[in-house]
Amino acid sequence: MKNTSKTISGLDIQREYISVAQYSPDENAVLLVAIQPVSIIPGGDLGEQIADDLKELRSKFKFTSPDIVCALPSEYASVKHLQIDNDDTTPEETLKWELGQQLVSGIDDYLFDFQENMQKTPNLKDYLAVAYRQETIAGISNALKKVKLNPVVVDLDIFGLINVFEANYKEMLEFPSVIIHSESDKTKMILCRNGEFIDFECFIHDANISDPYSFAERTRVELDKLLSINYSILEDNPVGIYLTGSMYAHDQHSDVLIGKLGNGEILDPFRNIGCRIGVDENQLQTVKSQLAVAVGLAYRGNM
Repeated sequence: MKNTSKTISGLDIQREYISVAQYSPDENAVLLVAIQPVSIIPGGDLGEQIADDLKELRSKFKFTSPDIVCALPSEYASVKHLQIDNDDTTPEETLKWELGQQLVSGIDDYLFDFQENMQKTPNLKDYLAVAYRQETIAGISNALKKVKLNPVVVDLDIFGLINVFEANYKEMLEFPSVIIHSESDKTKMILCRNGEFIDFECFIHDANISDPYSFAERTRVELDKLLSINYSILEDNPVGIYLTGSMYAHDQHSDVLIGKLGNGEILDPFRNIGCRIGVDENQLQTVKSQLAVAVGLAYRGNM
């Protein structure tokens, strides 16, 4: 009998590459991946810059369905925790106004998404609020649709990382964890617990990024800031550190950073999720860190 189940792929956009992963929920495995080099100039139109690269990717990658979950780099969005009164009769309008006060341009330039958190505060409702620039969403959506791909969900890369961590490290979810995602130009640190986003920081690398010791020192400082701001969440629990991103495709930066932090490991997107892409372990090790976001997006889209 023909298998009629539809598989949704995850597509991640970074400054120097686009990665895509096709996940099968029936097999709990990634069946196909691709990494397409790109060169994105910060501040430029994201959709226009990747249009030709998407055409090339579309010609090479066998999408079983045009439906995809796509991630934007989180620096293109504003992410905040907000609280409103329990008896607020227009919660979305209130949240939109509250988040709008923290945006650098007019509120009409953004699209908004709100998710109520599980944690409860007396007389208040807690929300995770995200604002996306409309022109960025429109540009990406148009570029995808031109190559006959359908973005059923547009998410952020930091949430894709939480998804892949949740799928592969279930026994660690109750503890606070920091996912450190490093590319050549920037590092994002995402604090999560129980599969929920708590906070994140992003810092741009200086000219000494080629020096792993300078990078490790900077990361230590930024991590201390993130943890000190959220000390009440930690509750004296040990904090897990998980490294991912293209910087950790080779051992030099990861070994020095783990030594500096005194804790940490490479995040493995295939720790519990199977991998059926037909490469040996040595080849897989060199690309794992560039696939984590895409695997997390595909996993979410097929749940």
